[in-house]
Amino acid sequence: MKRGSADVYLDTPAETAWNALVSTDRREWYFRLTAEGDFDTGRTVRWLDVRGEPAEESEIIESSAPSRLTMRTHFLFAPAFAEQPAHTVAWELTPDGAGCRVRMSWEAGEITGGLLASEAQNILDGLRLEHDPTAQAELARLPQIGEIEIRDVTPDRVSDYQEFFDKYAFRDYPAWRSCYCMETHRAQNDEEWAVRTADDNRRDMSMETHRAQNEGTGGPHCRRQPPGHEREDLPRRCDGPARVRRRPAGRLVQLR
Repeated sequence: MKRGSADVYLDTPAETAWNALVSTDRREWYFRLTAEGDFDTGRTVRWLDVRGEPAEESEIIESSAPSRLTMRTHFLFAPAFAEQPAHTVAWELTPDGAGCRVRMSWEAGEITGGLLASEAQNILDGLRLEHDPTAQAELARLPQIGEIEIRDVTPDRVSDYQEFFDKYAFRDYPAWRSCYCMETHRAQNDEEWAVRTADDNRRDMSMETHRAQNEGTGGPHCRRQPPGHEREDLPRRCDGPARVRRRPAGRLVQLR
């Protein structure tokens, strides 16, 4: 079994964070899933994707508002995960000054545990962005657009590419952070792709940049994004657990 945890600070009361956890509205911060059911102890909640199809099913083991929610969940969104045993996820909310700290912990098998370890911080950062006004203010569009500089991602700039995705790329939608723009380059079938982690994508995109340069085909094309500006016309093609988005000031941005 794999065990792990991640946490985040929200500049909102614990009650606000709790309401976000047990809401039956669509959760932009949690892969755009909608909870069907209620979160009382002993009840079952189905998680529906944007098509209305079941992506997860959870048994509520403990529901103690506004401090602890424990669920035993079975992933259904891909055959590779549907074949795995159910796993346990616990949410703990602790008051911290004017806000609260939210901790997500899990106990799961090898494959599911690997996914949770890869995605947990992204999930928590998405929760913060959706429900914390301070986080939203950090991403406010600036009134003035700066200079644009276009460059190829050559091997000597791979560290810039990695830093962009590690820290900046999808600050406005953290659920897509793990993709590293590998979705449009993948050779794996859907089942193989479903179990990939952020580390897998980071490694392979970095290797692909070196390979492309060695073969003379060029690496991914990137641009420096002007401050506070986001390219709305770029494709939004990733729709699995690892997904894609945002361009911050003065950082390299992949163009397709």
